[in-house]
Amino acid sequence: MFHITRSRVRQVSATSHRITPHGRAAGISLIEVLISLCILAISGLGIASMQTRGIALLHASRMHEQAVLFAQDIAEQIAAAGVNGAAVDITQWQRTLSTALPSGRGEVRSDAQRVSVTIRWQPHVPSSSSATCSADANQSPIECVQWSLAL
Repeated sequence: MFHITRSRVRQVSATSHRITPHGRAAGISLIEVLISLCILAISGLGIASMQTRGIALLHASRMHEQAVLFAQDIAEQIAAAGVNGAAVDITQWQRTLSTALPSGRGEVRSDAQRVSVTIRWQPHVPSSSSATCSADANQSPIECVQWSLAL
């Protein structure tokens, strides 16, 4: 293989480096490779962190969805019992709630016109939103759902 530079012709082997006009070897140096690997590693850690946070938020969203479904269920049971004159087992509902949500607690208040349900639980991941339910001073942070149904 021949390499032509300005007015000279010289033979270049396949394993030798290209020589620039200033006499330096052209190509990728070891420091450039190390910097590239560092950038790649840091971006990989960032992606892994975002993935982990996304999974945690998905779990928190599922807990919130479960709490809404529990609140809706007991409110509808109470509303139907009021029409039918049947009794609702709130104690059983609270036991189910305590096993379905971490440190889950439920409270039901009703009068002749409205049923109010409040559900509190201890999230596994600290929430970025502030709780609107009144929280106990001993349990922080908490998540809560309040559900109200007109009779």
